[in-house]
Amino acid sequence: MWIDNDRYRQYDDRDREAELKAMSPEERRYKAMSDATISIKDTASLENGKSIAGDSKDLEESSDQKTLSNGEFKTASEAVVKKLLRLMTPRLDSRIVSALLLEGMMDVFMGYIIRLPDDERAPDLASLSLEAKVKFAAHPRDLEDLEALKLSAHATELLCGTSANHHRLLNESFEIIASRLMETLLPTSIGHLNHFGRVFQQLVRRHMSDMLDYIILQDNATRLFDYILPYLNYGAVADALFSLMFFRDGDKETRDKRVKCYKRLCELGFLEWFLDVIQCAEYRGFSDDAKEFLLRMIEEASQMDNAEELFKSLQSEKGPDIIKSLVTSISDLGATRGRQLMVQVLRGLVMSGTPPVRASAMSQPVQGPLYGVCQHTRVLLSEHIPTLCKIITRDYDYAPLKIFSFTFMHVEILEIVYHALSDAPNKEKVLDALPAGFWKLFANLFFEKSSSSIFLTVYYKIFVLLVNIDYEPALVALLEKQDFITRIIDLYENKAQPTDARGHILLILNHLRLTSDANRPGYVHRVLSSHPRYEQFLPTLRADTLAQTDANYAWKLDTCPRPAPHLGPVPPLRPSLMFSVYNSATLPLMGAVDDHVDDGSGIELGSDFAYCLGFDNAAEHPNGMETPSNYHSRRNSIHSSSGDSCYSSESDSRPSSPNHYAGLDESFPVDLIFESLTPEEPPAVETKKKKKKKKPTFLEDE
Repeated sequence: MWIDNDRYRQYDDRDREAELKAMSPEERRYKAMSDATISIKDTASLENGKSIAGDSKDLEESSDQKTLSNGEFKTASEAVVKKLLRLMTPRLDSRIVSALLLEGMMDVFMGYIIRLPDDERAPDLASLSLEAKVKFAAHPRDLEDLEALKLSAHATELLCGTSANHHRLLNESFEIIASRLMETLLPTSIGHLNHFGRVFQQLVRRHMSDMLDYIILQDNATRLFDYILPYLNYGAVADALFSLMFFRDGDKETRDKRVKCYKRLCELGFLEWFLDVIQCAEYRGFSDDAKEFLLRMIEEASQMDNAEELFKSLQSEKGPDIIKSLVTSISDLGATRGRQLMVQVLRGLVMSGTPPVRASAMSQPVQGPLYGVCQHTRVLLSEHIPTLCKIITRDYDYAPLKIFSFTFMHVEILEIVYHALSDAPNKEKVLDALPAGFWKLFANLFFEKSSSSIFLTVYYKIFVLLVNIDYEPALVALLEKQDFITRIIDLYENKAQPTDARGHILLILNHLRLTSDANRPGYVHRVLSSHPRYEQFLPTLRADTLAQTDANYAWKLDTCPRPAPHLGPVPPLRPSLMFSVYNSATLPLMGAVDDHVDDGSGIELGSDFAYCLGFDNAAEHPNGMETPSNYHSRRNSIHSSSGDSCYSSESDSRPSSPNHYAGLDESFPVDLIFESLTPEEPPAVETKKKKKKKKPTFLEDE
């Protein structure tokens, strides 16, 4: 006869629970402990075929005694829990869970995880200073007693199980488990922090809302500031905190509570706490670990909705002081790991407006949750751009033997300068305040670091920004006083000198050339028109640029498109009416293929190449003037209709800017525009393969 064991067990458990409720507390203790002991003995016999070593006094052997006094219960509870944890593969069944849910049993159980000495009294952490908390957190923990570590590991496994019995134990004992687990972070505890982290994350998964209340919303987040944060240099504790602060949960109530926690932490000075730790000179190692935690927190928050509430301090009246403190710390520190981490934190703030991975066209916008914080941080940083530039010049001049004169950290500082200058309210004032000698160093670095593509990419971005600002004193200091144009042309033509900068040189000179054509009265046009070396090099510049843009050779990598001859995303982002440049999502090129006569060839204004470099409009001069006819595309020829229209010709399907679509079709999403700007391969002709004749089988022959 077949029996449904699970159903039978459920009815048996219900009868057993009803029987326990009818007993007195003392009888219930005895019955639960007796059943748990029997269950443990059964498990031990299944493992080794014999009972485990332990206390010889078994509860089930006593036929007269049916109750347990308080003293007897304490001794019995310790014996039962130890026997359970000594098993090779401890398991939870309903009898053991019933025993563990007795009053005082979970305290004994959790004692094997927290491992607090009985004769020592823990200090009051709320009354200690930050330095004292960090010092206590660094106390040694026992890793030598393998038997105690085994019992702690088994207790951790029993709390982190996924069966119904595990969930029942966790649900009915949540308050005891959570409160006793935090004692693992006391200065007198010698419990293993990895076991703490695993149980903590299990509580977060099963009781997210309750954990947010217990750790953050209750008692002004004292458990967070006094217990958890001093242990940030331990990976298990840091991961546990991240699982609490940046969880992905579909429950709206829990998400709302998370936002409430962010606001509460901002009110309690969560970000300011990190600034105090950063400036803690006595514990430099812990300070560096706190910077790494802050950097990771910025990265996680940039992908979490409503996470800007955690950084609202930067947008408040405290913001200028916070940014000034960060910049001052970078300036005061020497060439240390802490200084590099501080630069990375500052870089993370100015780049946090965009998620780390740009998604595909139709999936999601590019603007991130921290976009507002990012923009405000850049504005605040614009006042400190001269200080950041001074750091670069000072390190370059005073570095011993020039070994660490310019490192990757300085490249990151230049990237910070680029983003801060892009959003500076008064760019001309910032450029006037740059330290003396910066433009000379900036020009020389292009030739000294010409083998670093990362540096050259940042360099080109700053150069383009400087040309677009069109502030003549700064351009004079770079282009004329440093003879920059002549030097990069000489480097390009010097085939004997190995360099990786020739592609960036073409980009720089083409940007200057297109700027000159687009703005005739401007300073760049005046410089290029009177520059004999540039005029001599111009035919070579055009020929080599055309060689980059023309698809005159086959591209055989099917999994990777042909690379574009410009820096930046393909296609280049353009500002829209709905969002900023950080939120310009994309769609394929609009317009029917048959009606699209112009292929966007050429390298002059109006071509796809010029559009890649940020030049949307056609040339201002109607007759082409200095541009040879073979370099023209239809967009800038005398037959095209240039002007304020969104199209440069009737057959051109590419708008000069996505903003022009606003007046065309109200139903069209203004922020979803782009085109493929790499040369397309000719369509492949599919050849049909001849079918092979099927060989006759043995049966067919018969």
